[in-house]
Amino acid sequence: MKDQPFDQFKDQTDKFLGPTRELNKLTLSKLEQLASMQLASLRDYTEMNMRQLRAATDISGPQDLQEFFSKQQDFLKTIGEKLAGDAQAMASIGREFAEEAQKIATKGMPT
Repeated sequence: MKDQPFDQFKDQTDKFLGPTRELNKLTLSKLEQLASMQLASLRDYTEMNMRQLRAATDISGPQDLQEFFSKQQDFLKTIGEKLAGDAQAMASIGREFAEEAQKIATKGMPT
């Protein structure tokens, strides 16, 4: 009987802070996804650029230079596709966050 006020306080606190905890967990999860994606992208872009630098250092004559420049269009296309894919992935993470945050926000509301 003595614990009833404490139990009520705990229940009210859990009801009030529950959605906040869920939102914090969701935020952390999405931040981890973004950080992981950004690190992977950084690695990919670095590798692509290092390949370009290596190819540039291998130029020893006009034929090599012509070949290097002819491959630049493919390189730029690859970079463009990668940028578009990364932008779509980031937008998807943002949409997922917004949808899940909306569910958390409306879950605690009286109906």
